[in-house]
Amino acid sequence: MISKKNSYFATVSSWKLSLIAFFLSLFFIFLLALLLSLIRFSNEYANEVIFFIFYNLFIAIACFLICLKDPSSAWYVPIICNILSITVAILLPAFWTSEIWIGVLSGWILSLGGAIIGSVIGSNRAQS
Repeated sequence: MISKKNSYFATVSSWKLSLIAFFLSLFFIFLLALLLSLIRFSNEYANEVIFFIFYNLFIAIACFLICLKDPSSAWYVPIICNILSITVAILLPAFWTSEIWIGVLSGWILSLGGAIIGSVIGSNRAQS
């Protein structure tokens, strides 16, 4: 009988993977901000739009992959992965009156959608 070795990520719990995704997203934020600071666009909001698109896609893909592995974790993975934006929404007084909420809310919707889709696909895969 051949034993199949599991990878490290196959044995790690979903909440730990969510925390890893959160910390990787922090690194990704700083790297993306550095790269975007080197590029000057004619539109003053282009950097912010590009930033939110890439950051939100990163978090949504992480939520999808984590919930694909463990479908029952769909209710807490988006919350853990979005700790930073949730904290900003709570602590920043002008959050809902500025345009930042549009990018953050779209990220929440994308990550929730990614988690739900990953959970559905993961549970269907586990049943078959």
